[in-house]
Amino acid sequence: MFIDLAPDWSGAKAKEGGRLRWSANWVAGPDIGSDNNRGRAVVNPRLAVGVTVILPGNSHVPHTHPHPETHVVMRGSAVVDQEGQAVELGRLDAIKFPPETSHALRSAGDEPLYLLWVHEDLARWSRPG
Repeated sequence: MFIDLAPDWSGAKAKEGGRLRWSANWVAGPDIGSDNNRGRAVVNPRLAVGVTVILPGNSHVPHTHPHPETHVVMRGSAVVDQEGQAVELGRLDAIKFPPETSHALRSAGDEPLYLLWVHEDLARWSRPG
């Protein structure tokens, strides 16, 4: 049971103006940085599942992952920058980022952007060598 998960504001620049956002997750990968609720999330060697909330007018720091990542807009609207290409997303729209693809997301509406995210294929990513 997942009750009272606390928002995690520890992401890169998450508390800075223009970047205000928090995350929480229910499923965390092994030995990786996608566990925003240590000791509360279920550990799974293959995937991580969580939510990121970006406040209106704010954006996520541009970044990459060595694994595939999918985002589903649960509430609000987004403008996604995927390797320099702008894509608009609304409620229930989704986008998948291949491994090592630079991406950033911005809350484009008047309400917070709620993104469900899934990190895939973590077992392969976390293997040594």
